[in-house]
Amino acid sequence: VLKGLYYRFAMLLAYFVFTFSQVYSAARKDSVSTNTQADVILVLGAAQFNGTPSKVLQARLDHALELFNETKVQYIVVTGGKITGDTSSEAGASADYLIQRGVPDDRILREVNGVSTYDSIRDSAKFLKERNLKKAILVTDGFHQLRSKLIAEEFGLEVITSPVINSPITGKDKWVNYLTETGRVSLGRIIGFRRVSRDSSLAHLIK
Repeated sequence: VLKGLYYRFAMLLAYFVFTFSQVYSAARKDSVSTNTQADVILVLGAAQFNGTPSKVLQARLDHALELFNETKVQYIVVTGGKITGDTSSEAGASADYLIQRGVPDDRILREVNGVSTYDSIRDSAKFLKERNLKKAILVTDGFHQLRSKLIAEEFGLEVITSPVINSPITGKDKWVNYLTETGRVSLGRIIGFRRVSRDSSLAHLIK
């Protein structure tokens, strides 16, 4: 019995370590080059405060803005709804931030209901496919890239990864997120990503 338990534990540990290596690798791989062609830049949401993006969200938007100016992409998709008490959605705050920095309003598409990674990508994929827009540059924090990519591919999007370089999530908080995402990817591949994606905000990690 003990030998069987040890074998199962060893297999689970090996699976976790293998998944961690994939999460870590995805976090460090930027697949965008000067020749990259895509339909949209898909920016995953994070917390905002009365219409002002949190440091996490601002870093994602700054990265998306840089990509928008460097590539021939038609649209930036901003995502995220709002929680009780919010005066603005994450998508609304993101759109305003980008407009203030020169992005035309008609080049911004908004997903305004999502309260999790899964929900935001699902809803974005739906209206993107209706517009025949299928190839997306995915912008989010590095540790968040693999799970987001797998969810997007589940909904039929062709994904090019571009993790945020200057994320304010650093040190211990970053490694906690690496481990958390490893767990979510590991479990999500077994029971489905919808059930492990209730994580609409990362801002509480910023001190």
